Amino acid sequence: MEPLPAVQDGRGVAAEGRPRVPQTQRPGPHTGGVEGSFGRVESRGRADPERLPGVSKTQMMSRAPNQDGPEETGWRATAHNLNLNRDYTKANAPEMQAMLALLRDWDPLVCADIHVTDGADFEPDVSIQVEPIHLGDPQLHATGIAMRDALLGKLAAQGSLPLPFYPEPVIVDDPASGFQVTEYIPRYSTGYFPTRNRYTVLVETHSWKDYATRVRVSHNAIVGLAELVAAHSIEFRGYAYSRDLSPISGEPVTVYDPTTPQIWRVPYRGSALAHRTRAARRLPGAQGVCASDRRQAGPARAGPPHVEAQRRPP
Repeated sequence: MEPLPAVQDGRGVAAEGRPRVPQTQRPGPHTGGVEGSFGRVESRGRADPERLPGVSKTQMMSRAPNQDGPEETGWRATAHNLNLNRDYTKANAPEMQAMLALLRDWDPLVCADIHVTDGADFEPDVSIQVEPIHLGDPQLHATGIAMRDALLGKLAAQGSLPLPFYPEPVIVDDPASGFQVTEYIPRYSTGYFPTRNRYTVLVETHSWKDYATRVRVSHNAIVGLAELVAAHSIEFRGYAYSRDLSPISGEPVTVYDPTTPQIWRVPYRGSALAHRTRAARRLPGAQGVCASDRRQAGPARAGPPHVEAQRRPP
């Protein structure tokens, strides 16, 4: 897996020096989704700080105001009848407005959304869908595929039968109709994060599996994802800093404290990519002048071969 690539408007490290490793969130609207929260808490408590530097400091978020344990599971909507897993673009719910403000402040590179499947019964116990792969900037797809495949490998090594797609029959309740890749619109988290040039990991444990299995698999997915991101970061000797909103621009401003050394655990982008390319074509009789430059170039003058003088525009 290559290092996480450069993305637009990334800020590297969050306030208070916390590294931008995966922020795990649980949707709550799905019956049984509470195991994602238990797996998340268990993962945080067992994180090995030497094996996963900074993971114990990972900010964990939950958006499940209508979920109250595995017995009182609630339903897909809040008390205002708003489904938070359909509210990323409209942001009608105050809970989603708070979530989006938190995402804007932290700007995580990778987020995980922990769900439970609906519908059919089968052997696989978890599916992993990562975007951008089918959505978003094509330059991010290769890393998304590598992250998905690496996480699938980790889960398989721990006894799971993971899938790279959501196992919903093409025709509802007809297994013989087969399966298809799902491309999510931005109202869902899986479609929303690619619009921000960020990665999202949709974890769907299988609702027909027993509760202990779903907690274990959720735990394995969260820790495995944290391991992948932590493995592709570097330790950089910096200073403590804070990020507050500027009273002038309203945007976050970094203020450093040079009296307090601090280790930053941040992604390292070790390769360079062309931001823009253009194919050059020669004009008949021209030497060293491409078509796009001809409008600004003067007539050819005598000189060394393959050299042409150009007149600077006024």
